[in-house]
Amino acid sequence: QPLSFQIVMSVILTIVAIAQLALLITFIFNRSKRVLEFAQPHYICILIAAGVITTSACYLFLYITTAGCMIREPIIFISLSLMGATIAARAWRISTLMINPLTTAGSSNGNRPTRVAMARHFVMMAISALSGCEYSVLSLNSLRGNAGRPLRVQINYVQMTKAIIILCIPQIVLQLIIMGVPGFRSTKTISYSDNFGMVIGQYECRSSASGSWTMVMSILFVIVSFGCAYLLNLRPNNELENLPQII
Repeated sequence: QPLSFQIVMSVILTIVAIAQLALLITFIFNRSKRVLEFAQPHYICILIAAGVITTSACYLFLYITTAGCMIREPIIFISLSLMGATIAARAWRISTLMINPLTTAGSSNGNRPTRVAMARHFVMMAISALSGCEYSVLSLNSLRGNAGRPLRVQINYVQMTKAIIILCIPQIVLQLIIMGVPGFRSTKTISYSDNFGMVIGQYECRSSASGSWTMVMSILFVIVSFGCAYLLNLRPNNELENLPQII
């Protein structure tokens, strides 16, 4: 890239990174304040920190190095998946607490659950089972009633952390494979182009993987993490009505 482009983009990325760091520091110093207690500030800090890492990794697209070519995409994709996983885990925790029988008793109308509700319930079931949550959603019958559910639901930080890691594992494994297999990871190469009779050489990062399927899979895992977050945030009306009771 031209030097002027590198300078302009470096300034923009620096401004964005500084703003993200300032926001992160603000949340860290004010995390104990009551106004932030219900917002789960620890996980908001993780979300912002992942954004800082993603922004910082963008510098590696401006200044091409051998090491930068190998790590820039894994860092960005893992950070993006971490952001989606954090949002999804927070939505999972809130949704699990919202269907506490103490606040949803009598709210079921006996209607057959929609496909979206069943898909949402399946995601909650999988995350709950894998994270070791004591609350059991192993039956779709709980969509229609409150029988068999405990009266008190608790999700601690360990279970939340497990949920985040579980949602990030596919991306982490894929990126480790990409970095570990020489044929998959990107390397620094030089390409030549003809510009009005002048041959110009330019450094760039390239992977020998045919069809760039590794890039497609990486993007797909990011979409899955944010897709789970979106699905878990599609709350039924009865949950939204009972929100003040839970708070």
